Amino acid sequence: MPFWDYWLPLVLILQGHTVKTIASPVALHVHHTTRWDQSIYLFFHALMSDVLNVCGAQKSKAQTPALEIAMDMLQHSYQDIFQRATQANADSAAIDNLASFYDRIQEVVVHHIKAKALPLQVPDIASQMP
Repeated sequence: MPFWDYWLPLVLILQGHTVKTIASPVALHVHHTTRWDQSIYLFFHALMSDVLNVCGAQKSKAQTPALEIAMDMLQHSYQDIFQRATQANADSAAIDNLASFYDRIQEVVVHHIKAKALPLQVPDIASQMP
């Protein structure tokens, strides 16, 4: 499922842990046809709810007005987009807006994880064999 492999590192980063990424080509993503279904909306909503809850809990620790305003803007914008797309008479434009919002959030999170993750070198075992 899209984003599943980013949930864990994102939550770890939000909790102040260091994440690492494998710098050596040990495994590569296999390209495949997209297997999209409507359950992805539930997954993304759960992810957004978790992230907003973690950030909200940390907001009181940081006490910076800029962080508080940014979090409020994100939370209110997301709630509005989500509610419009999930109401009983939602039109296709509202649903497309929610999908686009999730796409942009995924791009930001992937970029952030890649920027914050420390490279972990995995030795090439084949080159060390006699």
